[in-house]
Amino acid sequence: MTLNPIFKEPASPQKTITQSPSSPPANPSTVQRKTRSDKTHDIRFPVTPDQKALIRRLARANDMKETQFTTKLLMTALSAYPVLPEYDYHDTKLYMHVKPKEIDYQKVFDLAVKYGISERQTVTRLIISILRQRWGSR
Repeated sequence: MTLNPIFKEPASPQKTITQSPSSPPANPSTVQRKTRSDKTHDIRFPVTPDQKALIRRLARANDMKETQFTTKLLMTALSAYPVLPEYDYHDTKLYMHVKPKEIDYQKVFDLAVKYGISERQTVTRLIISILRQRWGSR
């Protein structure tokens, strides 16, 4: 004998759920969704302390956040350089970010594959080159 009367009642049969022909399949792994048109990719790239300070000053002068400014620099560099500029790449363990949209990320990826280097190294070469060209950064 139990104290709770709920447990004395017999269990009710389970309801079965049927799908209508127009509803999507129940297995979510088979559903193919479109990629958002405004999807962005976060790419970190190494900078020296002097380069970081210059980017921060320039971003502030343009009333932008650092990531917005570096992304704008990347877009400018992608259109300005038909070939990838040379740059002695080394990891400084001090990073900044760019967030290119899907279509611009594809351009970065294509350059990385073409030159056989990483996306991070591709972004570093482009941004440092545009900084050197416009503001004389090292």
